[in-house]
Amino acid sequence: MNPSALGWINRYLDEYKVDLKNLTQYSSEEFYHKLKEVGFIYGTNLIPVSQKHNKDFKLTQEELAKVNLFTSLYIVYHRKNKERAIDNEKCLKTIIGFYAQLRKTHRSLFTLKWKNNKNDQEVENILHQRIQTNDTFIQKNFSNIVTNALLFVDVLSFIQYLDSKKDVCQYATLLEEVLVNSLYLALRAKKLKGKYDKVIIKLVQSSLRYHHIDEEQLKELSEVNFSFIKSKLEKLYILDMMCMTLYSDEEIDDNEKSFILQLTARLEIKELEVEKSITFLYNFVKENRSEIYYFNISNPVKYFYDKTYRSVSILIHRNRKRILQELNESKELMHLLVLSSYRELNPGEKKKVKRQLIDIFKTIPSLTIFALPGGTLLLPIIIKLIPTILPSAFNENIKESDKKLKKS
Repeated sequence: MNPSALGWINRYLDEYKVDLKNLTQYSSEEFYHKLKEVGFIYGTNLIPVSQKHNKDFKLTQEELAKVNLFTSLYIVYHRKNKERAIDNEKCLKTIIGFYAQLRKTHRSLFTLKWKNNKNDQEVENILHQRIQTNDTFIQKNFSNIVTNALLFVDVLSFIQYLDSKKDVCQYATLLEEVLVNSLYLALRAKKLKGKYDKVIIKLVQSSLRYHHIDEEQLKELSEVNFSFIKSKLEKLYILDMMCMTLYSDEEIDDNEKSFILQLTARLEIKELEVEKSITFLYNFVKENRSEIYYFNISNPVKYFYDKTYRSVSILIHRNRKRILQELNESKELMHLLVLSSYRELNPGEKKKVKRQLIDIFKTIPSLTIFALPGGTLLLPIIIKLIPTILPSAFNENIKESDKKLKKS
């Protein structure tokens, strides 16, 4: 199942139907906890929430976000309709209707194509656009903010849509306003400003879809409108987002604790829930620190290289059969790649390699990203990875050639 290719939703629903059915048996709070375990709530997706996944076919961060968002919407729909038999087409139509209503107010959110598409393809189109942040392609790749930290707003809004069919646009806007206002107030409560604070703000700002707020527009906590927040799920989500914000420097001081207590009083949350939220976040960060962006900004160049290497490696290995086929048809490129394994290519040879690799990637849909502006910067990584996908006979030939060179 490849979430970057057309038709992935139908295949996902077919291959994961047992796992999805099991997930519908969880209560709302239990399922929310599952989403925290896989990092969806924190904007750092580790694995699909369904747990079942082919380890040989790794997913990118954006693909994981897409799968987990769809799974969340799917589970919410079927929990609300648990008395009926599972009807995937009705579920897909409902998701399309939900986003169509959101788009009435927020027309820039995405482009609907449902007139020409099947339901599953239309949902794929919506999800692909929805997980994008406000950053451009270059900003997204070079700032490393590639996840959307507020996707659970859609899930909560979808619950509202299924419950009442009322103005879901107003709800989504109010929820984002409360989240961002509270986030700024939480950061203001810190005695010492941490090195991650600006990154947290940028991460959340790049994730906004339904509301925009400046620091000048901030309300005090006593003035923030929490009256529409009714369910425990909403309250837990706000609490977890604030804990993530305050814990970004891995310490919660007295001022921050005071702010959390004021917030929980407004939300009518027990202190026990606060302890649970902080403890869970502590363990999540401890186990997955290397995957969380704002803990890796001390060496942004190294982090960018490591993250890019992993992403490119996934794409190269996923498309290795097609790349091999194209390489075999390009004898000159194959020859240059062999040469590059034991000597530095001259400028003219490097230009040929760059040009011919870009031509190859233009023929493979999921690799056309390298043909975009800035994509050529990834070519050294690609050239480094290519030997790992070549047949063993080819690698042995390289070694043999190396031996001949040493003898001569």
